Amino acid sequence: MEDFFYAGGLLALIYELGDKIDRNALTVSGQTWHQALANVQNYNQDVIRPLSNPVYHEGSLAVLKGNVAPDGAVIKPAACDPKFYQHRGPAIVADSYPAMKAIIEDPDYPMTPDHVLVLRNAGPQGGPGMPEWGMIPMPQALLKQGYRDMLRLSDARMSGTAFGACVLHIAPEAFVGGPLALVETGDIIAVDIPARRLNVELSDEVLVLQLHFMACFAMSNGGGDLMLASPSRPVPFEGGGEYGARQKARDQVAEFRSCHGLCHPGNHAASACRLGLVS
Repeated sequence: MEDFFYAGGLLALIYELGDKIDRNALTVSGQTWHQALANVQNYNQDVIRPLSNPVYHEGSLAVLKGNVAPDGAVIKPAACDPKFYQHRGPAIVADSYPAMKAIIEDPDYPMTPDHVLVLRNAGPQGGPGMPEWGMIPMPQALLKQGYRDMLRLSDARMSGTAFGACVLHIAPEAFVGGPLALVETGDIIAVDIPARRLNVELSDEVLVLQLHFMACFAMSNGGGDLMLASPSRPVPFEGGGEYGARQKARDQVAEFRSCHGLCHPGNHAASACRLGLVS
């Protein structure tokens, strides 16, 4: 912000917008924009770029949608490595920030730059308060190999001045039963920024089954809505103690498969075995 100030600040930015604004419009000072900008200069065009030399060729934000984010998610393409504009990779999922912190601070954690870090339960209700956890730091395991960016997904937010291939504000959030709650480590995440798409490569049938079983399990244990079945929130069951709704969903999906012979799309062997959809 100091660089922005010394480059001319907000007035210099408005000056560089040129005919994108109506210079005959009045400002709060009683002057028109034409009068207010008469003596304004941009002192550093590396900080405040002119329209002829933008940082990025289009708006700096992109809204992605898909089966992970039916209500949308946000990414800053201008702030990430272009190689992640179209990317597929296996997920590494953490249900909380402490769990993610343990992953990224482990110098020997098994991962590659193609993996996709997924942090959930960090949204408005899950955080709670939607903390700025979306700028997930690069893992030590990759930093020591010289990597500086990777794809990271969360239902959290981050500072507007942060950078990296971070998909944020995934909605609905996992804590209230959004599809992000169904993603497991090993599932393949596919991002296509030009097409504005964000998906997990599981069939709609599998996702619907998991949501259905999670909802039924929550309601059978006294819950009135899907929020109680958020996968990382343990739900009491008759056998005593607590049992994760996600595990119950997995067990019932596996049972459904054994009865009906469903086939997994085959995108990732570990995911298929974990769901019980292949032997």
